[in-house]
Amino acid sequence: MEFLDLPNEIIEVVLVYTLLASDIVSCSQACRRIYNIVKHSSELQLIVELAIEGLRLRRFPPTLQPCGMKTKSATELLLQFKQSQEAWVSQRPVRSRSHSNVRSPNQRVRDGLLAFIFPNSSTSNRTHGIEIQSLWIEENQQEPRIWKRHEDLGISVMTFLFDPSQDLLVLVETNRPHHFAGE
Repeated sequence: MEFLDLPNEIIEVVLVYTLLASDIVSCSQACRRIYNIVKHSSELQLIVELAIEGLRLRRFPPTLQPCGMKTKSATELLLQFKQSQEAWVSQRPVRSRSHSNVRSPNQRVRDGLLAFIFPNSSTSNRTHGIEIQSLWIEENQQEPRIWKRHEDLGISVMTFLFDPSQDLLVLVETNRPHHFAGE
């Protein structure tokens, strides 16, 4: 059996998991059937679009998968990436109704960034730090690029929200009354 005798779905899986983006483009230029498979596959289009910008999609092992990423399809990620690129070119922030589809109080995903809070082990009190990483990584990179990292925020964080387009980070502190609460 030859490669092109396989069903389109199998060919798509082979292209996604075995070839570099440049090889996917080369194959699609050499064969009309593969061109049509690439044209109709959001995952292959996402791989190619990211490669054009010198990036690639982070592949998380199932045990380390961020909560919000489990539910995003390749179509949603491609749309998010294109919106992010358009916002960069037009210098206009991406507007979305949902701040995050992550249900964990310790991590959020927004505009191609993954943020999470972590306990600070260097202090005896229960303060937290925060790290924000890019979901897209450079083509030749193995580890994610840390966008921002703060080791000690000086508070114990119950939950948080962030919006990079507005340069906004909101932290909600745990069980500590506001200093004006007693007045």
